[in-house]
Amino acid sequence: MDRGRMELYNLTLPVGEKHHTLAFLGFLAGDGAPAQAIELQARYISRLITGKVAPPTQKAIKHNLETIKNFSIVRKGKFTYKVPLLKLCDLIACEIGVYPWFWRVFLRDPVLAFMVWYGPIFTAQYRLLGPDSDWDRARAACYRAYDVISANGSQRDKVKVKRDDVTVARRRQVLLFTCGISAMFALGYLGKSRNLHGAIAQWY
Repeated sequence: MDRGRMELYNLTLPVGEKHHTLAFLGFLAGDGAPAQAIELQARYISRLITGKVAPPTQKAIKHNLETIKNFSIVRKGKFTYKVPLLKLCDLIACEIGVYPWFWRVFLRDPVLAFMVWYGPIFTAQYRLLGPDSDWDRARAACYRAYDVISANGSQRDKVKVKRDDVTVARRRQVLLFTCGISAMFALGYLGKSRNLHGAIAQWY
């Protein structure tokens, strides 16, 4: 600690340690429940210990600390170890290869892609892609969690009016149709402006 600043890579590894045999899990605070960040910290440490990810270089450590510092300053106006947890989660997820890339999720489930990107954050979202992923179970968990939050977030005394054209199934159909049309126009534009196969390859 230096003048209140804790030099921790991903808020996990103490800076300056040669062999990275000491790690802190959950030593953080932010703008929401820390469970997602703590799980990703644990996954990062387990992969580091088993050699599945390389130890961070000095350049990576410096960039990581600066990034986390900026997260904190933007949110609080001064440096603290309180950071936007979504930013920290995504930072770690990118490093261990489990970041839920929008287009990769979209190509398998367009509705889920929008839920992941514009809805609440769940630990299951970081089990959709990459190492130790389980698409089917993670997808089901995301839908279940989203439904629970949507139900509990509504006003209990609100009068519910059912309309045949605003069912969940219909909303999904409309969303899929809209996304399909948008994708067709996008592919048409890319096909004219550049090599189509090269453009699709960039999505992966």
